[in-house]
Amino acid sequence: MKANICNRPSKQLKSTISRECEKYVNERAEQIKQDTARRTMKMFCVALRDKYEFDGEKCRTILNEFVQMADERQEDEIFWEHVDTVCHEELRLGDLLPKENYEVMDK
Repeated sequence: MKANICNRPSKQLKSTISRECEKYVNERAEQIKQDTARRTMKMFCVALRDKYEFDGEKCRTILNEFVQMADERQEDEIFWEHVDTVCHEELRLGDLLPKENYEVMDK
């Protein structure tokens, strides 16, 4: 005789597990984004120091401006179009900095 013991999780338990997994993944993704941004800003400051002898005050000024622009204009499509124009046409950095995809940009 075969015993068939099956303790299937309820729909409520599955739903709770799914919500908790999604919450965890979103929190980790946000942490990874923050870590990447922080490390990028650190490398940017070190490169400015090494190549152009920027001191801490100049780096602080640039970082503050960078953070302010990011906070205020993160989802401003017109701003990002302007940034793309400056980077591509004036600074000629198109090979290093591709344009934003405005069709999928967060609104």
